[in-house]
Amino acid sequence: MAGRVQANLAGASNAIAINTASDTTLPAGCRGVYVGGSGNLKVDFVGGATGITYTGIGGEISMQISKIYSAANGTTATGILALY
Repeated sequence: MAGRVQANLAGASNAIAINTASDTTLPAGCRGVYVGGSGNLKVDFVGGATGITYTGIGGEISMQISKIYSAANGTTATGILALY
C-alpha cells in the first residue's frame, strides 16, 4: 500500500522534545514520534537496524526507536517529540 500512514498514538502518556543539535539516545519504551515540521528523520530501531532515514516525514509515526540522529548527521525534520 503506497502513501503515508498515520499512527494512532492518542494513548501516549508522555513525550520528550528532541533537540537535533546532537544525536539523542532515547530511554526504553518509545512508542513513536511526532514530527511537526516535515523533513528527513534518521533513526536507529530497538530491533537493531541503524541509520534508517525516512524522507519527507511529518505527523505521528508508530515506531520503536532507540536513537534519533542530529541535524548534522541526517535529520532535517523539526518539531520532533518522542512519544511514550
